[in-house]
Amino acid sequence: MCGHNMFRQRQWSHVPVTTSNAICIFLSYINIFFLLFLCIVSNTTETAATTVKLPGNVSVPAVIIFGDSIVDTGNNNNNFKTLARCNFLPYGKDLKGGMPTGRFSNGKVPSDLIVEAFGIKELLPAYLDPTLQPEDLLTGVVIAAGGAGYDPLTAQLAGVASLSDQLKQFQEYVEKLKGIAGEERTNFIIANCLIFVVAGSNDISNTYFLSGARKLEYDVPSYTDFMLNYASQYVKLGLIWPGGTKNRCTQCATHRMCAISTNDWRRRAKRM
Repeated sequence: MCGHNMFRQRQWSHVPVTTSNAICIFLSYINIFFLLFLCIVSNTTETAATTVKLPGNVSVPAVIIFGDSIVDTGNNNNNFKTLARCNFLPYGKDLKGGMPTGRFSNGKVPSDLIVEAFGIKELLPAYLDPTLQPEDLLTGVVIAAGGAGYDPLTAQLAGVASLSDQLKQFQEYVEKLKGIAGEERTNFIIANCLIFVVAGSNDISNTYFLSGARKLEYDVPSYTDFMLNYASQYVKLGLIWPGGTKNRCTQCATHRMCAISTNDWRRRAKRM
């Protein structure tokens, strides 16, 4: 009675084309698109004047980014419950001033590259930055927290804001925006902004493989289904609202080829 029922397992012998599989394929293409986009952006942002060329009838007034350390620009700086902080040198040594800002990088992170490529501003600030000015809200913020993931347990283990917490912060952000710009302008900004969700790598590498917290309950395919369930709920509940458009919501997770156990599993899966 153990073995088969010990954890939730998807059968490998027959894998029909299901909604879940279709979503996986779709997200894979989105991941490729995002990586290509970042490569283009990183090669075209040597000067602040270089921007993405938009059609005349298209306006991108702001960028809002949720997720993890790939895009976090300092939201964990004052969170003393977590070790997922990088507000110390050598982080930030290649940014203007050479001081750490909470970015998990020696310089800019993808959030900055994106907002700069669209000619909005050079750096995308963290929503929880205590030096944030009201006018900064008009052009977008980063709500991501290093260490977060789609799985709520991922953020809990890291002691950081979960994606549900980030959604609450987004609601606060919208209310602050209304107080600054008025409801009509706020509706325009939210309806026309770019929204990115960059998450998933911490779920697989940390929560599943490193800590093993989900291994007794899920195998990898069923765990990714579990993640997708939270990802789809996140979009339905938080990123689609009256006036918003689906094609402005992009879910993605960059693949960092550094987790040995994760890469081993991927190689075994390809041979099956």
